[in-house]
Amino acid sequence: MFVTGRLALLVALGVVPLVLLSTAGVPAWLAVGGWVVLCAVGALVDVAVAADPRAVEITRRLPDRTLLDEPVAGELHVRNLGTRALRARVRDAWQPTAGAPEERARFVVPPGERRSGPLPLLPRRRG
Repeated sequence: MFVTGRLALLVALGVVPLVLLSTAGVPAWLAVGGWVVLCAVGALVDVAVAADPRAVEITRRLPDRTLLDEPVAGELHVRNLGTRALRARVRDAWQPTAGAPEERARFVVPPGERRSGPLPLLPRRRG
């Protein structure tokens, strides 16, 4: 679990209710405090409903042998052993010479299930 930009955006959007409540006569510190508490409760709820990262199993399947400068079709497997749905972005961190894509694969894995995604490689050097 990590904090995304959505929480920062939500906190920044608190300027709108702050201005509206201030013009209605509510003290500014009370409006800010209420908004921060509301955002903190939202973040805690998000953490509570998120999948447990300790209950996630990630494996890869690759061919035994590859040739230099020949594309290799591998697979990345994400298995959710927990009780909550997993929404994840996964990147298999290879050395740059393996030719792995930089983008992260998106997975939505229901509880107790497994999803697979392609893992293309293009080796550019031996070893």
